[in-house]
Amino acid sequence: MAKENSAFYSGSERLPPPPFPTPQNGAEAKQNLVFFRDNSPFTQEDMAKKLGVALSTYGTWESNLDSQEKAITPQYIAKAAQILNCDPNLINPACPLLYKDRYNKYPPIKSGQDILFCNEEPKTAKEAGGNLNYFLTISPYSNKSLAEKCGFSESTITKWKSGINLNEIRAYKVAAVLGCPVELIYIQRQETPIKALKQEDLHLHAVPTSLRHLKENLAYHLANSGLSVQDLANKVDMPAYKLRNILDFDTGVFLTSEQSHAIASVLGFNAKDILISSIHVKAKDKKEHSFKSNVIEFFKIPADSFLFKTSIINFASGGKACDMSPSQCGETIASSMSLNQDSDLHGVCVIGDSMFNYETGKGIQSGFTVIVDASKKDVEQVIGKVVCIRLDGDEMIVKRLKRKNGVLYACSDNPAYEPQQLALPENAELMGECVGMFSFSI
Repeated sequence: MAKENSAFYSGSERLPPPPFPTPQNGAEAKQNLVFFRDNSPFTQEDMAKKLGVALSTYGTWESNLDSQEKAITPQYIAKAAQILNCDPNLINPACPLLYKDRYNKYPPIKSGQDILFCNEEPKTAKEAGGNLNYFLTISPYSNKSLAEKCGFSESTITKWKSGINLNEIRAYKVAAVLGCPVELIYIQRQETPIKALKQEDLHLHAVPTSLRHLKENLAYHLANSGLSVQDLANKVDMPAYKLRNILDFDTGVFLTSEQSHAIASVLGFNAKDILISSIHVKAKDKKEHSFKSNVIEFFKIPADSFLFKTSIINFASGGKACDMSPSQCGETIASSMSLNQDSDLHGVCVIGDSMFNYETGKGIQSGFTVIVDASKKDVEQVIGKVVCIRLDGDEMIVKRLKRKNGVLYACSDNPAYEPQQLALPENAELMGECVGMFSFSI
């Protein structure tokens, strides 16, 4: 319904100046629209009918005055100005384009029915996401093509545009492709990236080169997501205790390839950041990673030794970690692995990744101490299992024992190794079955 004085409104009355005679942005133009409509005989309902739009649509053009979002769209500006008897430039959200004496580095642009703005001083992730949308719109890229060029998923770009602040490494990649300042599409976190796991500062490793890097990347992305360990565990259907064990720098356990992809999908980043195959270096490219000689030390584990580890990995339980409080080393290992009390336990320090499968994330990692039960020397009982073998002289290896056509072979679990198997000489000595491992020395 029109206001009471509508019968006397001729559209030629002299109005006071609007609050923003030279609006600088869409928010100011929106306030001018409200001013002119308030000083007219028309209600919002009247304006909606005259313009041929829904009342709710017109209502959004006058709502949230401090925001330049959902301002009046270009095709209605001239008609609204004629109805309200005002200069169209005063209610035009794109008005900075129309003032030639005003320099604006990133002028508003039209995208479909919307006008997009660039906030030159973004303070929130949502504003940075809006800026990304702005620069993406004026670029030749779609969400998909930009994601492919930068090396991550299309959903990452979509989440970023919606206001989820992503990591700095990705921001630099996108800014380089779009040719825009990185500070306009990424809000630098003022606080320390993450304080977790022994209160250490973590930073993203763009090129992870170790298991530690992968764990740090996982913790970093988890902190940036705002989710707790329990939240993430629920989303990927994983026990929270297992995820905490994976995040613990002092354990050798980590995600499988399937779990890495699932977590990356939930948190919206490139799975390569936490995919264990990202740190894969073939043996032939690293001189110290010999297929043959990968044991650098062999020592007795006495029952009165002290184990400064809280977790050992039991091969017999499918690679699961057995959590323990510090206790007598030999006794604890034997009891946690249900070994015979008479088991003769030794430790071997392994160098190289020939027994680690990067696709499954399971196996023996370089630098770990493998527990050898020297009481298990019956070849028939350990075929197909991981064993420690002494070759000529003092040279020892940790490999999987197999037999083919009556010949014994020491085999690698890492398919990247060439050769993958070694025919054992007659004088090779079986030192025992490998029953577990831990990453701290005794």
